[in-house]
Amino acid sequence: MTDSEYYNCLSRDILKLLEDPRDYDMIITVGEDPDIKTYFVHSNILRVRSDYFKTALSSGWVKKENETIQFTKPNISPAVFDIILRFIYGANSDNFVGGYNPEVWDSPLWPNYKSSDKAFIFSFTQGGTNLNGQGNNNGKIGRVIDNVYALNCWRFNGPSFGKYDLVMHYGGFLRFKHQTFSPQVLPIDNALMRIEDYEVFEVIS
Repeated sequence: MTDSEYYNCLSRDILKLLEDPRDYDMIITVGEDPDIKTYFVHSNILRVRSDYFKTALSSGWVKKENETIQFTKPNISPAVFDIILRFIYGANSDNFVGGYNPEVWDSPLWPNYKSSDKAFIFSFTQGGTNLNGQGNNNGKIGRVIDNVYALNCWRFNGPSFGKYDLVMHYGGFLRFKHQTFSPQVLPIDNALMRIEDYEVFEVIS
């Protein structure tokens, strides 16, 4: 087994803890009515995988009930936090780039745009994640500013966002061209990057 294969297997095993969170010692509640979600997580994983949680969990204001840490973040949506947690638990790369689509993907013969005011794209780098939805060196979230072109559907591409903000091309490449989402989530523009691995998952309310 190569190092890459080993780390892929290890990441998948750690991610299983998030999907079946037995022996959790921390409860995180995010969002505001009517969009609230509760997560049962493991503080040791969050502490070693995220600078944000390392600081938060070492502070004196952490609340405990029945030996379980209680943590509340009303200013972040469940859709964003789902992605952040999957990155913290399962990322095996220094760079993690993707997007959230609340609509249905389809694959027409010719390119077709779909409108959405809730779609967003993001990038995270290992070492920390920003939980307030604003950019820093570790995490950036780009919100849609031209919702008519929020989603890009075409049978010859993978899941794609904006005109060319984040397009998965045939052959294992991502193209970035800052047009439809803001702020820009990566310090490059009109560039191609090789995809090491990718995942498409469904967020269930």
